[in-house]
Order: sequence, then C-alpha cells, then structure tokens
Amino acid sequence: QILPLSMETTRNAKSSARHDGEGAKGDKKRDVRDPLVSLKERLTRFCDRNAALPSEERLMITTALIRTKGLSIKEELLEGCEKGEVRLEEEEVAALRAFKATKSWAGKVGKENG
Repeated sequence: QILPLSMETTRNAKSSARHDGEGAKGDKKRDVRDPLVSLKERLTRFCDRNAALPSEERLMITTALIRTKGLSIKEELLEGCEKGEVRLEEEEVAALRAFKATKSWAGKVGKENG
C-alpha cells in the first residue's frame, strides 16, 4: 500500500486536551504532550527530505517503510538518551520502549500526513 505524505508537519499530534480526573465530572482540562512526538517529528522530517528529492531518487513511502523507519528512529532516540545526547522525559522513554510500529500505526501516520 502506497501512502502519500505531505510536506507539511502536522502539529495536531503534539498535544490534545483531556480530562485530568479532578472534580466530579472531570471539569478541569490540561494539555497532554504526545509521548511519541519526537519520533513522529523525525519521521516527518525524513518524509519531507524524501519528498524534496528528484523523483528518480525518491523512496516510495509505504506502510512497511514507515514501520521500518519508525523502529530505526526509536532506537536512535533511546540510544541518544542513554548517551545523554537526546533529552527525553520519562514518559517519552517508556512510550518509546513500548513502541512496536504496528501496521495500523503506520497506516494512521500515513493518513495523518498525506
């Protein structure tokens, strides 16, 4: 399956409003940062660079490529964090460790970006 990805970075994934559980009906809201935002931003940059290449040099963006690149970025981020080269919050590290780059995730990322 070929999924086109746009050249624009979507910022909707960065935060979303949710109820924090306070009050009888969860009446307070706060922004919650997506713990995989670093991975998604790097993946978007990869796709943007790919789209800027001449057509004969461009990679075909498929769910398989998104999955493979997502897992590669995951490892880069975790290794960088261990070496002190990348600063990640505890929630981000936990989310990256749990990240599996499933086919459904890759499909969703492809649709969100193009």
